[in-house]
Amino acid sequence: MAERGDLSDFERGVIVGARLAGVSVTKTAQLPDVSRATVSKVMSAWNSKGNTPLVKGSSGRKSIFQGRALIRTARQNRQATANFNQGREQPISSKSIRRELHRTGYHSRVAVHKPLITPGNAQAMDYQVVEKYDMVS
Repeated sequence: MAERGDLSDFERGVIVGARLAGVSVTKTAQLPDVSRATVSKVMSAWNSKGNTPLVKGSSGRKSIFQGRALIRTARQNRQATANFNQGREQPISSKSIRRELHRTGYHSRVAVHKPLITPGNAQAMDYQVVEKYDMVS
C-alpha cells in the first residue's frame, strides 16, 4: 500500500462501486491499493451521508478564538482588546490576540499627525533646518 494523502474521486468511486457490486473488503482494497480501514471509512461515509468526503479532517491544535468576538471588540474600540480577557474562563495571551488580529488584517499602525515643515514653519517653531531645503535667512 502506498502512503499518500486523500483519495481521488475516481478511487472513491472504485471503492463504492466494488462494494455495492458485492466484492469483499480485502479485494476492494487491492483495486486502488488502499488499506481495508480506508475501504471501511469510505463505505461508512457513503452509507451514512450518501457521498464520500473529499478531504481528511484537519490536524493540529484547534483555534482558541471562537466566533468573531475579538474582531468585533477590535472594531468597536481598538484599545479595548487589552481588556479582552476580562470575564473569560480561559485567558488568552496578548501575543495570541495580536497574532489573530494580524491574521485578520488588523495591525498596530496608528495614524500620527506629521506637520508640514516648510522653511517658514521651521523658523516659527525653532526647528533645526536641514540644508537640503536651500533656505535663505
